[in-house]
Amino acid sequence: MRPGGSSQKGAEFERVVCHNLSLWVSRGARADLFTRNVASGGVFTAAVRRRDSEHGFPGDIMPAHAEGHLLCDNLLVECKHYKDLGLGRFVSDSTSLGITGSKSYLAQVVLLCAQQAAHAKKQYMIVARENGRPTIAVLSAVAGAAAQEATYTKLRMYYHWLALDSSIGPVQPGAVLMTNFGDFMRVVNPNRFLELVSTWRSEQKPGPAGTGSLSHPTTSLSRK
Repeated sequence: MRPGGSSQKGAEFERVVCHNLSLWVSRGARADLFTRNVASGGVFTAAVRRRDSEHGFPGDIMPAHAEGHLLCDNLLVECKHYKDLGLGRFVSDSTSLGITGSKSYLAQVVLLCAQQAAHAKKQYMIVARENGRPTIAVLSAVAGAAAQEATYTKLRMYYHWLALDSSIGPVQPGAVLMTNFGDFMRVVNPNRFLELVSTWRSEQKPGPAGTGSLSHPTTSLSRK
């Protein structure tokens, strides 16, 4: 890869996700609701480590239009285009070793997003693509349950419980749900999805290590 190619690939992927999410949220009316949040990770991660309540905007995507605020106010969106996401290790290592012991790139991204989302009091969605593979969406338990409830038709999702250990720190990621990103945008009603994420996020009661009791989403998942 030429010098700077990796960062250029990542930036282009973020622009594509902004475009696609804009069309999804606006039901095809606008392609400019979101824009890249340049240098978001370093600024917000530093604030989390300092436990600083004054922090930058988390995630790789931020609103560029009033219609984009509902998504970004409730959901941290992280974009990753990587040569090898380590999906196999994510499934095996994060169960047997705990997420912090996994060598999977995706496992470490999930851990970071869970920590940042908890600090920002949001749910999270990771939009990730491995070279030569379809783009996937990895959602927190609350966001994943909301997606299942907000579908026009059945959405195939893979449910994965992450093993927890004491070295995770103030946040325990818990369950994640994975699905094809294209299918997610095709069958999930954006208005209903964001309504549910916002409602369930605000209604959660404090749970162990600040994760919240996933009472509403867990009930929903058990019916599927």
